[in-house]
Amino acid sequence: MRILVAGLAAALALVCARPADACGIPPVSDVTPQQDATSLLTLATQLESQAATSDANAVAADRQATMLTARGREMRVLAARAIDPDRSRLLARAFALEAQAAQSRAQAAQMRERAANLRVQAIDLRARAAKLAGGGWRGRPQPTA
Repeated sequence: MRILVAGLAAALALVCARPADACGIPPVSDVTPQQDATSLLTLATQLESQAATSDANAVAADRQATMLTARGREMRVLAARAIDPDRSRLLARAFALEAQAAQSRAQAAQMRERAANLRVQAIDLRARAAKLAGGGWRGRPQPTA
């Protein structure tokens, strides 16, 4: 019983001495608003970079979809000229290529949506950084109310 009471007293002393640490909140450091604004701008730049990469991947996926659609069309033309056993195999391959093309287009749309979301987040971070630094958006002075 004494061990339990001693343990509770030690835990209570720790919580009372440093409540922020006990709750998992990191201690506040001496970070200036300009330093915080700089870190926000750095993060915004990283988000823009990720958005550009996502856009480039979307363009590549669209190119692949176009290529797959063309190959599927060629397979359909070949199937129209082929004899019965080969025709069904060629048509099945054409359908599979068209399904892959549709999937590639869907992935490209998702990548573009992700890029747009990343850019919106980057714009928000830049606006927050400007407010922290004491200026308005794009260096314009903040209006005083």
